[in-house]
Amino acid sequence: MNAVMQRFSDLLATVWVVLGTVVFYFLSQKLTRPPLSKGAPPAIKPGKGDWPILGSLGFYFDRDKFMLSHVAESITGNFSFYFGKHHIVGLGGPDGKRTFFESKSLDMSEGCVSLPP
Repeated sequence: MNAVMQRFSDLLATVWVVLGTVVFYFLSQKLTRPPLSKGAPPAIKPGKGDWPILGSLGFYFDRDKFMLSHVAESITGNFSFYFGKHHIVGLGGPDGKRTFFESKSLDMSEGCVSLPP
């Protein structure tokens, strides 16, 4: 009887390992970030508050400080970051302001729908 229980225990452990591997694979595929598009400003560095899956939590907790510090660090005033799986472009300086207000392809309401309040 002990041999049967041992084989059942081994089988159960194998099933859990395979199931865990499959779940991990699908989650990693679902949570990976798409690459930045060609014209996008460079992304902020991972050590500057960008977490692999969550994105930039500083944007959620203190948006003013987050935006001002990254605009100051950027050469052009423009930068990219992720909030979860959403790619966000921060525009700063006079050129960024002009792009924001004059661009026909930017839609403020569409961009704000996916962001938390």
